[in-house]
Amino acid sequence: GVRWSEVAQSLPDLSRARSTAANLLDQTRRYSGGRATLADLEVARPQPRVDNPVTELGDRILRLRHHAWELTKQPLVGVANLTDFAAAGVIVHGHVAACLAATAPGEVTELPARSMVRRAQAGQATWSLIHLQTRQLRTATPGLAMVRQEVLAIRSLCQQVIPIGTESQGETRVGEPRDVRALVNGSVRTFGDIARWNGAVLDALAASGQLLVPSRMLSGDEVSDDPQLVAAKLRGRAASAPAERIDQLAMAYVSARDQGREAHRPDGRPGVSHVAVPISSFRE
Repeated sequence: GVRWSEVAQSLPDLSRARSTAANLLDQTRRYSGGRATLADLEVARPQPRVDNPVTELGDRILRLRHHAWELTKQPLVGVANLTDFAAAGVIVHGHVAACLAATAPGEVTELPARSMVRRAQAGQATWSLIHLQTRQLRTATPGLAMVRQEVLAIRSLCQQVIPIGTESQGETRVGEPRDVRALVNGSVRTFGDIARWNGAVLDALAASGQLLVPSRMLSGDEVSDDPQLVAAKLRGRAASAPAERIDQLAMAYVSARDQGREAHRPDGRPGVSHVAVPISSFRE
């Protein structure tokens, strides 16, 4: 029952919105030869499709990838975010490796399948190292709840879509095998991008001096030649993260990035040698 004149007075000036929309349409037609429309253009932050667990898991991994990219544009990032990304990397790669080994035992002897298993196992080991190292760092900026929520959702969906061990007892894997295989392959590649952007965030945090390490985490060898670290150790305070730790973490991100691009190194070994953290460590 409100008159249009009153409604018009309550609305903002839409001339700028009209101009922007017209310019967007003009640019779209110019670079596509007049054939493309905006009908297939997705929103910047689409909600995950929850009608199918396989689809939802793929959507949430892509959302995690988008979060990793967005953090490279932020001046203040909590290192807890990097820990959450690493936990997701361990979970996904662990489930992928177990899924490939369990569903195609006869095919693992073939080079492509064997290469993919090695790739997933190496990814799990590398992300385990990243998780271990980032947990020992601190920043004044806290982590984002939305990143943690995505990781928890991915963990739950992995147990449904690509279960391992006792998770698969009495259950059937959901989704078509072809869709699950596509998800498995795409997930490993996606975490290569996440590693690249997480590494960029690490570089920015290190360059701005935001990375700290609690004194109880410092070893005797690390503090022996640095008076500031010695003082922090004695007083029980946090200190700037040693350059050696940052360099080791940066190398781990490079290894995780490369594992997302190729199956394995020519010598067949993962880029980082260490013991992988069990998947059960990330249950809670």
